[in-house]
Amino acid sequence: SYFEKATRYLFEKKFGYEVTPRQGKGVATEDGEVRLSETEVLLWDNKSKRKDYKFCKDHQRQFKDYIDSSELIVRMFLVIVPLVNQNDEMEMLMSARDIKNSTKNKTDVAIITAKDLKYIADEWRNFSTKEKFDLSIFNYTGVLKNNYLTESMKRMK
Repeated sequence: SYFEKATRYLFEKKFGYEVTPRQGKGVATEDGEVRLSETEVLLWDNKSKRKDYKFCKDHQRQFKDYIDSSELIVRMFLVIVPLVNQNDEMEMLMSARDIKNSTKNKTDVAIITAKDLKYIADEWRNFSTKEKFDLSIFNYTGVLKNNYLTESMKRMK
């Protein structure tokens, strides 16, 4: 639960967004939701059980269910993990694409390490004068890596 609380803190305090409360205890839901507009949301799920994250069929089904059961359009879905093994990146990309292609709105599914998420939260203000972080940086399917994130932040205004 500390991992989930830390992620919520980053979205609220560092990125400047209100996080929608979860539906309730005992209900299988994503770990967080941020409203992007009247009709769109960003969802995320923390996976902290294993050090090296690997997509499994259960997670693919779980994430697809979260996305498709949302009343609003899920524009982006983040999977926040402790560590990504470089040898597993292609399989993760293919799993993320499978989810994207099977969702009703072709939702982008990005995998990001907690370390890289914290890096963005700590550094984005060095690249932007906006009040809130531009969440479109997460509009990506595959593994979000530090170099991509840095280049994307450099393009923020």
